[in-house]
Amino acid sequence: MSFTIRQDGIVVTNETATPLSSGMHPYWDAHWKNLVLQFLSTSHPNVKFESKEGGFSAVFRKDNRSGRELCWNSRSLQDLKTIIPESEVDKLIADLDKFHQEAEKDSNTEGARQFVRDYRVPDPRQMRDSWRVSRGPLKKLLVLWGYHPKAAANDVVLPLTPTSERWEDANRRVDLKEALKEAGRIGKSRLDWGWIFARVFGGLLLLLLLVLLICGLWWLKGGGKIDSGDTGNGVTNVVPKAGLGGEKAGDNPGGEAPKPQGGAAPEDASHGEKVGDNSGGEAPKPQGGAAPEDGP
Repeated sequence: MSFTIRQDGIVVTNETATPLSSGMHPYWDAHWKNLVLQFLSTSHPNVKFESKEGGFSAVFRKDNRSGRELCWNSRSLQDLKTIIPESEVDKLIADLDKFHQEAEKDSNTEGARQFVRDYRVPDPRQMRDSWRVSRGPLKKLLVLWGYHPKAAANDVVLPLTPTSERWEDANRRVDLKEALKEAGRIGKSRLDWGWIFARVFGGLLLLLLLVLLICGLWWLKGGGKIDSGDTGNGVTNVVPKAGLGGEKAGDNPGGEAPKPQGGAAPEDASHGEKVGDNSGGEAPKPQGGAAPEDGP
């Protein structure tokens, strides 16, 4: 079975499919579609059916709560990786059973009761492409319903439910759970571990690349350069410049006392007086208390 898969859903046309009908109305016509989706919308996508001259087109679309379309990237039973959650199969059979109960209610019209009794679904052993599982953290069963492949009218079957087991045609009905086991694999968990791992790994990889990008930009802007005068605590050490002779300030290899700048006399460290200053006219006293020697 060939489909046209678009991001807004899966498209089936008259080139590959024939619509199922009850009376004068196709399953996809609003006359029956509303009744089907009232009970089976969990697994049956909505169908936008357009009949035109010389053919038709039907777009299957199923949105989740966030508005993301589920059909377009779903996997069919043709894919060996597809595992159908058992809980989803049980839910489908329970919904079909409630649907079948409508055939026993006198409040419904004879036409509606007959439609419910005759309602057929794709045989999962023959129409594997019509049984699909959505991608996402939680897998969901999707059944493309309301048609059969051209020249393969027997590829649709009457489903067996607890209610329909009491009907006269029960022996012609198919246990869908057993048929799905034959067609593919049924698993216990609804979790799509492949999808979850891909998203988590991809997110971590993106975060790592972002951190590396930020570090690279910080380094290029000079954030990784440490100035030689920066002490790291916000205080900058001032390094004196070299003298005229190429020597650093304070460097005195010859042991000589530094000469005062600008001709000013150096101050005496003990008295605060400049060396050589004798404002009182008296001879300078010797240091250490020793008397000066008399001349000859």
